[in-house]
Amino acid sequence: MYTEFVHQGGGRNPRFLTPRECMRLMGFDDTFALAEAEGDAYAHAGSAVCPPVITFLGKALVEWLENVVSHEKGFEERKGETLP
Repeated sequence: MYTEFVHQGGGRNPRFLTPRECMRLMGFDDTFALAEAEGDAYAHAGSAVCPPVITFLGKALVEWLENVVSHEKGFEERKGETLP
């Protein structure tokens, strides 16, 4: 079921990533509450959307919408004008 390993060096066997490590890789901080069952925690990590990605996309969308609104306001102000 789990295929991701962490190399430990020194001739020791590799180990699986913990659910917490998986969530960290997804961009969640350590205050995020994990499911108590390990299998559920791994499933949640696999189904999660990265918070940093959503933050970036949200900011980009707001910026785009603000540009659209300001462009439309400018269009409304020039509506009755004739072209030179």
